[in-house]
Amino acid sequence: MLVSDKTVRFHAAENQKSASGGRLSWTERIGYGLGDMSYNIIFQFVNAYLLFYYTDVDGISPAIIGTLFLVVRVLDAVFDPVMGVIMDKTKSRWGKARPYLLWAAVPLALFTFLCFTTPHFSVAGNRIYAYVTYILLEMSFSMQTIPVNSLTARMTDNLQERTLLTTIRMILVYIGILLSISCATPLAQYFGGDDQAKGFQLTALVYAAASFALNLISFLTVRERVAIKPEKNTV
Repeated sequence: MLVSDKTVRFHAAENQKSASGGRLSWTERIGYGLGDMSYNIIFQFVNAYLLFYYTDVDGISPAIIGTLFLVVRVLDAVFDPVMGVIMDKTKSRWGKARPYLLWAAVPLALFTFLCFTTPHFSVAGNRIYAYVTYILLEMSFSMQTIPVNSLTARMTDNLQERTLLTTIRMILVYIGILLSISCATPLAQYFGGDDQAKGFQLTALVYAAASFALNLISFLTVRERVAIKPEKNTV
């Protein structure tokens, strides 16, 4: 049976489209959502309790911490674009965005734990420690969120599949937020009792371990199939 060249080219194009933008497995869909869930578990915990920890447990002046938070907000405007440029220049066998699920897992977990650890330095030493660890944690947030946000378009070019990915992602994000907020105080009381420093430190360790595990699962399950071409500036 003879097959025309046009038919061969048509099926080859269809196969290529299916490979790059077809339906994804539920393992990959959920795995993608777990990457954002891992970030939100940490982010919500930090947002809800780090100010209390710095002022009431570490005894650092609210004015000092207020300045720290302001500095970090300003630096965020720099971190995200820089991370975007770094990701675009990344070349690895895993793609451009996916490897950061693995590479960000360690600093995100590490600096979460360190932010909730009292170093017992001098007053000035504790302030410097708080500044350094929190700024590095915020850099880790950028290292996580920019690649995760980019992955949807890199995993598939099927619009329905992208919508489903986003829906699953948001469901898992809200579950992560709920667990993060509702479990923190009971865990801190369980681990530390009246010792709030110990309680929050060990709670941060649990959250850090959970975030690391979710990032690892996400890295192992997702794949990049669609190459995103950089936009060219036109005059």
